[in-house]
Amino acid sequence: MLEDNLPGYKLIHKFDPKGKIFVFKLSKYDCYRLGSGKCSLDTEDGKNIKSVSYDTYREYDLSYCPSLVNSLRQYGVKNEIYSVRVTKNSCDHYSITDGQHRLCSAAHANIKLDVYVQEYDGECYICYWKKKSIKFRIKDFLGKNDIFLRKL
Repeated sequence: MLEDNLPGYKLIHKFDPKGKIFVFKLSKYDCYRLGSGKCSLDTEDGKNIKSVSYDTYREYDLSYCPSLVNSLRQYGVKNEIYSVRVTKNSCDHYSITDGQHRLCSAAHANIKLDVYVQEYDGECYICYWKKKSIKFRIKDFLGKNDIFLRKL
């Protein structure tokens, strides 16, 4: 059980990420969907995985996120080390400080987690750089940025 004692953050119980837009920093080397074009949780093989030992797989492996979902269903998030921490920016995007895979997998499986949230009166990284850099905008348009927005 998580405690509301993380400085600068407020613990939100049963946080619902659905409909919110998050800033992800992932690539094909740590996300199965970005490497294959399809989320492992949507594949037939992924749906048949019963393991809860997600930490035995690499993050880009087909078995990682399905095992993570199974673990979250069975054990939840037990302590701050494995917690999800996000920042709500003034642009209404949420930047993920820790727990990208836990948050994305839980949202995909309709699991509500306890999440640490802090408020920030500035824009997220992406909104800031879209205004400041033509190179960033071009890379973003071409899908070449490892940092991207995704609505869950």
